[in-house]
Amino acid sequence: MWQCIEYKSAAIEQFRKGDLLQRVIDDVSSEAANAAEMKAAASGNPLILMQVQLASDLRKLEALYSQHQRGQHRMRDRLKYLASAESRLAKVEADYAESIRLRDANTRTMTEKGKEKILVELAHEGKVLGDKDGEKMRDILVGGIKEVTRNSSAKVLFGTYRGFKMTIVRSMGLASQDGFRILLQGAGDRQFQPDNLRYSFDDKLSLSGLFQRVDNFLGKGLDEAVARQRENVRQEIAEMETVKAALGKEFPQQEELNLTRENHSAVMRELQRMQDDANYVSTWTPKTSLADGQTTAEAPQPQEDSAAAESPAKQPEKQYYKLKYGEGEGRTEYLVTNQHNGQTLKNGYILHRTYFSEHVGSLGQGMYEDGQWHSSSSVPRGVYLKKFESAEEALGIARQDAARRGLKETPPAEAAAPVSTLNGETFRDRLADAGFHPTGSDFYGKNEHSKTMDAGDGGIFQMRIFQTADNQTGLHVQYEKYNMIDGSRTVNAQFGTLDEALEFVGAYQTPAERPAAPMPEETHVRGMVFSSRPRMR
Repeated sequence: MWQCIEYKSAAIEQFRKGDLLQRVIDDVSSEAANAAEMKAAASGNPLILMQVQLASDLRKLEALYSQHQRGQHRMRDRLKYLASAESRLAKVEADYAESIRLRDANTRTMTEKGKEKILVELAHEGKVLGDKDGEKMRDILVGGIKEVTRNSSAKVLFGTYRGFKMTIVRSMGLASQDGFRILLQGAGDRQFQPDNLRYSFDDKLSLSGLFQRVDNFLGKGLDEAVARQRENVRQEIAEMETVKAALGKEFPQQEELNLTRENHSAVMRELQRMQDDANYVSTWTPKTSLADGQTTAEAPQPQEDSAAAESPAKQPEKQYYKLKYGEGEGRTEYLVTNQHNGQTLKNGYILHRTYFSEHVGSLGQGMYEDGQWHSSSSVPRGVYLKKFESAEEALGIARQDAARRGLKETPPAEAAAPVSTLNGETFRDRLADAGFHPTGSDFYGKNEHSKTMDAGDGGIFQMRIFQTADNQTGLHVQYEKYNMIDGSRTVNAQFGTLDEALEFVGAYQTPAERPAAPMPEETHVRGMVFSSRPRMR
């Protein structure tokens, strides 16, 4: 009877807990362990309970070992990609130089009233359309928009302007944000997706404004794109050192795993012998180490971590000191604290380093007594966290490590949040009025705030507003339903002001009303209004 209860309780308990370390529903934990104890007590054989405990420990250790191996495999793949950072940057630099040459070679200007202006010249199907061909250019653009409206996967070539191919594609979003965008293709088949060339079907678009936006991107956007790539490569080179340090580390619980495997095999042999021979009496006891022979079942005394101190009668004040290098994805943070394993150290401080990466996750390491950085899963056996006598000493080691890795410290944020232009309210007050609250994190950017909104279909929108490195307002929107993320509905946007970002957020709750019907003499595509012809600027 107790054996049946054990099987049922084990499966139901693990399914209810949803333990990610378990790959099969066959474990014994929580209430299930009580049933196993009852079975052992009813049988009068303590080896049965020991076998159940060893089997449970073995499954968990095997799962941890598999997780360690998968992590090593992911890091090996990541390291291969990181090793090509400099060659990828060289290709980007070459394409950038060729794109600049292509732009300059295909740009004609004229002087009007003492000012130099760029001539609008669009190459389409072997013909060059100029200022006098505005109607023809408009028809081509309208036709392309109609095509991507009918077929969301279509790509329609609008023409070639200043040496760059302009392609019309569909831009999907909320009902009020559905529209199209213009892609630019430069040298080396390198494609650009300028944010200022994204339009909704409700926008009023003029051809002159379109070409002005293209000129703005070709004037500054190319430089900004290659600058971002250079920064990404710098971060990848810094990440490569962290990945190399973590790669190849032995499973930290390997000895415990081997010992548990041997003890479990031994107790199974003993139970089998007892089943085969009713007169057999086992005197077996589990090993406490791989070097032991047949030993008593005396439990080994656990070693205390040298970084953890006894809890004094009066706990010292909790202290934290953080150094940050970089912003958002790819940043590195150092933390000096007197907290360890939920306790306040009586004397001394410990030092942690964390690298934030969306590819391999956040890589956390600590400074250990051997003078090396280790993660909790890769630290050698018997090596403990290093204790520093003062926070200043630990911060000095952190700054030395950052300097050796070529990192530049990010200045701490101002105590007061930046001020919005609306009625003198602060950034934080405006977000609080809109239902946002501080997250206590700056993974996406400075002053990060979050909000959860009901999607109306059983799902939710997780929204995060933050300040980007160039003092813009960033927005990250993620849709979740039944704890599953729908990546096709993820939005990453950047706005010039906080008000623009909050207006965009409001569209998720109350879709914006479409504009009134346009004048009949103008051309329309699903609310898109085309007016005026291109002009020389």
